Amino acid sequence: MPDVHVPRIGDDDETTAASKAAETGAEAVTARSPTSWHPKGLVRIVLELVLISTGVFLGLLGEQWRESARDHDRADASLRNFGNEIAANRESVLQVVDYHAQLRKSLESYLESDEPKTMRTLTTNTSFKGVRLITFEHTAWDLAVATGSLAHIDSGLAYAISKAYTSQDALQSEGRALTQASLGGASFSHQNFGGTITALLAYLGDANEAEPRLIAMYDDLLKKLGAPRTRGPGESAPAR
Repeated sequence: MPDVHVPRIGDDDETTAASKAAETGAEAVTARSPTSWHPKGLVRIVLELVLISTGVFLGLLGEQWRESARDHDRADASLRNFGNEIAANRESVLQVVDYHAQLRKSLESYLESDEPKTMRTLTTNTSFKGVRLITFEHTAWDLAVATGSLAHIDSGLAYAISKAYTSQDALQSEGRALTQASLGGASFSHQNFGGTITALLAYLGDANEAEPRLIAMYDDLLKKLGAPRTRGPGESAPAR
């Protein structure tokens, strides 16, 4: 009897299914492969990167602008403070400049006279009514240095302000040294204090030079700052 071949249908179906699954997996891998990205996808990615970079740049630019605005506001506030303080210091100098000039002449004559150098003769024969040292205001300068606003003020104007403050500090330091060295209680307790008068004359000599110079500096600064100023003794009103 001849052999009868019976096909194994189940085995063929399994083989076919496995082949199709393998082909499907390969297609999926191929679809996920970066080399198969569409050009439109690349353009979209590049565009998103550009937008992100632009946003970051604009954010930094905005922050820089805000910081610049804050620096400008601090500088404006410092200039207003300088105007007020310089006007006040100018007024303080005006109150004593003529007295110091007159006192110096009076003390020079007194020191050359034969009068005994005592407190009684000093007050009787001279115009001495105290030394009247100037106490300059310094807050605007200290605040400008602390906040760093000087760096945002015009360099020429900042230099002129610094020069005026340096000059007034020098005069105030000299007055303080005079007070400590010569005008203590011991100096005035002596019956003869010609040495104290000599030291006072040395200070007044420097003051007579420094005070008019300071007033000129203040006038120039107030003009640049647009701040008002008071008129000193003998000054006429400005022409309109």
